[in-house]
Amino acid sequence: SLLTHLTYLPGLDDPRVSGSSPIAVSVVVDIGGPPAHQPDGTTVPMSPPTMARIEERVDLLARAPEVLLTLAPVPETLDALAAQDGQQSSALTALVDATGDRPVLARPYSDIDLAALGSSGLEAEADEQARAGADVVRDVFGRDPTSGIWLSGPTLGAEAARSAVELGTDRALVPPSAVGELPTSLAGPVPDAPVTLDGGGPLTMVSDAELGAHLTGEGGVLGAQRFLAELATMWFQRPTTPRAVVVHLPPDDEIDPEVVAEALRALTHGQAVRAVPLDEVFDDIAPDPDGPTTADLTGHEITDDLGTIAAPLGQARRDIGGVQGMVDSRDEADSLQRSLLLATASATPDNQRPAYVERVTSMLGSLEDAVDLPDEFRITLTSRTSTIPVNITNNSDGPLTVRVELASGQLEFLDGDVITQELQPGVTRLEVPVRIRTSGAFPLGITVTSPDGTVMLDQTTFDIRSTAITGVGFALAI
Repeated sequence: SLLTHLTYLPGLDDPRVSGSSPIAVSVVVDIGGPPAHQPDGTTVPMSPPTMARIEERVDLLARAPEVLLTLAPVPETLDALAAQDGQQSSALTALVDATGDRPVLARPYSDIDLAALGSSGLEAEADEQARAGADVVRDVFGRDPTSGIWLSGPTLGAEAARSAVELGTDRALVPPSAVGELPTSLAGPVPDAPVTLDGGGPLTMVSDAELGAHLTGEGGVLGAQRFLAELATMWFQRPTTPRAVVVHLPPDDEIDPEVVAEALRALTHGQAVRAVPLDEVFDDIAPDPDGPTTADLTGHEITDDLGTIAAPLGQARRDIGGVQGMVDSRDEADSLQRSLLLATASATPDNQRPAYVERVTSMLGSLEDAVDLPDEFRITLTSRTSTIPVNITNNSDGPLTVRVELASGQLEFLDGDVITQELQPGVTRLEVPVRIRTSGAFPLGITVTSPDGTVMLDQTTFDIRSTAITGVGFALAI
């Protein structure tokens, strides 16, 4: 024998539900896995269990195309799938197709601990993570992600909550473990409307972990039916009060796509429940005056050790912008960027963080040694206008774009004193046209930097000797 639930809804003309308002149910489908980009710059394929979870979620999206779900993929995972061939790149294509025009949540490139970044003086890395994550979503899905919502881990902490607001993220989704005990209310243990986190935190929805467990547990079809029955029961307790529930499907929980899709399709019936995107919950559902409007955050323990990499990462971050303008290959520049992002990722083991940074600093060092100017030497000019030959050697295997700065108080540079030049491997000869302002001996300083001037590659001084007679000298001679 078995016990299941029968959901029986009264008609809309029933006086018990006159003027009823369906519960807004937002299902957030999380997709991600361990970092695939390694400290040496290579990308490893996703493991079979990770791929199984990803394909389950793709299947779910395809089976419930009419349900307004919110997709929350980890951008690093999307990046890694795009870098592979065969099954993994095909899974990414299928994910994009199955998502359709449903919203994709903005996330950092790889999940980070805002409190750990703040305690290490690396707050700016949060902006870099957000920018890189949004770029990946645009590249993969061809549109901007839904921004302004922070997806929290098991705990958040007051410091991280304030940091999220400072980053422009004024809304959040947290699990029940991230908030303290809430006042007893008609909503039960999980608020069914947004609450404000104490201490200046963002407006927050607390996900209903028990409801989500019916979809990800071993209950199968019975679990899905219980999921719907509990939603109907919640609605019938206060059918006229606008309320919301958020169900978060974690990335590593196994699901049965057919069963979950069947449950989610019931959210489109519209009388007791309606499926909505996550951002619509914050826009349409006001805090419940009969329930808690604020929530305390539980304590948060910082476990990411970022202090040892803070100084070298900060220096590498200052230099990497120049490198991105130098190298001809976008892939190489993006690879260096990924290494810095993964150095601060929460999923990165602490003993691997230095290796990610060292890869970047080593590459920066090799590029700084890639360009050579001639040693100091003397050039004699015999006419008022002439050209000065400058040989620049590119010791790398690929083309480099550089900025050549010229400085001399006695020379007028006819093409300007700053030249942007692409250097092919080997020696590139520049012919610099000049006009002499005075005769005699004087120095010419030459500096080669990255295009933005942040990375100094080499510099030298030419001793210029002019025997040309200037206009004033010619008049005096007459």
